[in-house]
Amino acid sequence: MFTPLMGASITIAATSATPAPDFFSSQIFGVIVGSILTALLSFLLSLHLNRQQNLRDDRAYERQMARENEAYIRSLKAAKRERLRSSFKVLLNAADTYQVEAQQMNHVPNPSNISLTGVDEAVNEVTLEGVGADVLQIFFDIRGAFNELSARWSMHEEGVGEDILKQQSKVTAKVE
Repeated sequence: MFTPLMGASITIAATSATPAPDFFSSQIFGVIVGSILTALLSFLLSLHLNRQQNLRDDRAYERQMARENEAYIRSLKAAKRERLRSSFKVLLNAADTYQVEAQQMNHVPNPSNISLTGVDEAVNEVTLEGVGADVLQIFFDIRGAFNELSARWSMHEEGVGEDILKQQSKVTAKVE
């Protein structure tokens, strides 16, 4: 811009000096600073959200592992229960066979007439599981009473008939 100077007849045109634009006061600097602040804020928020999600994921993983562990323990218990049920079934069938054999009147009760398939395995299974000691004791009592009855049947002495009847009722009573 030209400003006329007063004074002499000569007019001198002078330009007013405006300072050169400073980089820190320019618009581009504001855009750069704004972009950097926005990116930093976005990064910090994303980092915070990521941490929250990781915490939720960790808690969900722990709950899932606890559920899977409980399911595994339930499956072990169910398998144990099924093994014991099977073993008890074998022992009950053998005890029933002892009772039927003891009540037969048409032949002499003999342990060789009884099939003991799986009885030893069932006894071992119950023993290894550590439960059912009372069941084993009852089974062994029945088997012992039956073996005693069988032995008395094979004796040929006087007064043995009365002992046989007592022993036969003893076997039946132990089964019941």
